Amino acid sequence: VIEIGPDNLYDSQGRLDKRYWLLYENPDTEGEILISRGNNGLWEEPTILFRDTQKINELSLTFDQLGNPVVFYRFYADFLKLYWYNPITSAYEIKNLATGDNLLSGFDSRQDAGVTHSDAILFYVRDDKIYMRVQRDRYEIEYETPAVGKDVVLRSCGMTVNNRFQVLYIYDKIEEI
Repeated sequence: VIEIGPDNLYDSQGRLDKRYWLLYENPDTEGEILISRGNNGLWEEPTILFRDTQKINELSLTFDQLGNPVVFYRFYADFLKLYWYNPITSAYEIKNLATGDNLLSGFDSRQDAGVTHSDAILFYVRDDKIYMRVQRDRYEIEYETPAVGKDVVLRSCGMTVNNRFQVLYIYDKIEEI
């Protein structure tokens, strides 16, 4: 997964649009997640971000206001987990979230991560519906979006030119009976 983020991990300096980051599972060590910073068209030496006991099938990356990585991932067929910095415990945690697939994550105010209403946002699909969780709820509340369709697939998310957060998805039309 490649995602734009801060210039340095754990230090956003108020912006999450400075440098590209590569996130992937170590091909030699199942469950070990590596992150590498882009630098002049090359990837720097990767560092281990975290380890899980399961083989990971799908990854999505975004960053929080301070430049901490937020990794949303799936293992087995549809078990979803989150690796994030929990400010209440002052520690990185792996949190069980839900079931689903087709993961997507983003941050809604990359150019000014310090605004009080900014959030890291997670999206996923279950039973042809798109669900969402937001950072301000500590990812505890599952919101069902109005987006529903047969074989719905999430494509991308981000801010539009009129400063609205948008999710792009495709689906097969559900036939009316």
